[in-house]
Amino acid sequence: MCPPRDPDRQAAGPATYSGRFTGEVQLEMLDDAAEAAHPDIARVSFGGDAVTYWHSHPGGQRLLVLDGRAVVGTEESESTLGPGDFVVTPPGERHYHGAADSQGCQMLAITWGTTDWESSAPPITAAPKPGETGSTAPAEESP
Repeated sequence: MCPPRDPDRQAAGPATYSGRFTGEVQLEMLDDAAEAAHPDIARVSFGGDAVTYWHSHPGGQRLLVLDGRAVVGTEESESTLGPGDFVVTPPGERHYHGAADSQGCQMLAITWGTTDWESSAPPITAAPKPGETGSTAPAEESP
């Protein structure tokens, strides 16, 4: 059995990231996988309206919303989620995730493989309520 937390890492606290996000994001690595067959597990805190750039994971990703309202999107759809909601992104699926509003959110991210980052942020639509699904497609103009 391994101790649940590395005391040195716990003292350092979460790291702040900005380069591949639209706002401030803090990531606290809870379990850094020693082998590719095992996932990395991190607690990720997204500041108000911060989301990731488009990205994918060779082995997929699981996200559990811990606090706040979160948004998760693919090329086909965008959903707003609340605490306790769980998302599965299959291997290689292009997606983004983060805070659905100015209050921010916190997620548990379980990720297999090295993240394949793109250089652009997604176009976020008006966030629907938890459990509803929105669309990232542009609105059609009426004749």
